[in-house]
Parts: sequence; structure tokens; C-alpha cells
Amino acid sequence: MKLLVDGCLSRKTVAALRARGFDVLYTGEWPHDPGDSVILATANAEGRALITLDEDFGELAFHRRLPHVGIIRIDDSADEEHAEIISSILERYAAELDDGAFIVSEPGRTRVTLGKGKGA
Repeated sequence: MKLLVDGCLSRKTVAALRARGFDVLYTGEWPHDPGDSVILATANAEGRALITLDEDFGELAFHRRLPHVGIIRIDDSADEEHAEIISSILERYAAELDDGAFIVSEPGRTRVTLGKGKGA
């Protein structure tokens, strides 16, 4: 699966995802932060699910209705847990992400909002 990982996640998380075979583009390796709208547009244009800690992407996806391939937002977890959480979500919810789901991982639960991304 192709991913765009936001710079708010660590290089360690990105390295772990790459080691697990994911095709990862990481905004932390870009020369500068172009802003959330550009990050989301890039992920969409390249067919990449966006992985972030940033709540602002929910605003872009739901209120501004910007198109996306799928978004995973990690909430309130330790940095060393991120790669495992992301891998688990990708394994369990791959079909939903393919349909443009917005997924939020919180301690003890995962919330999935279906089909808001594609064609928005």
C-alpha cells in the first residue's frame, strides 16, 4: 500500500513502515512544509493514504470536502507504538481505505468513517 506520512510522525515510524514493505513518502524529508491542503492534495494525486497525528485533516476532509484516498489519524499513543498501530489498521481496514475512509485510532478503539474521500 502507498502511504504519505505527515512530518508530525517520527522518522523511526517511517523507517519501521518501510521495513515492513510499505511504499512511504514522508513530508519530514521535504525541504519545507507546504501546508496541510498541499499535503492532502499530494496524497490524493499519488493515490496514497495519508497518515497523521494532526486533527486539521478532519476539517479539510469533512468541512471543506477535499478529496483524499484515505486518512488515518493516530490519537494519544506513544511514538514507539505508531508503526504497529498503523500496520494493524492497514491490515484490518485496507478495503475501507481503498474506498476513501477516514480512520481515527484512539486508545482502546478505532473509529472508521466510510467513503468520505473519493469523489468528495
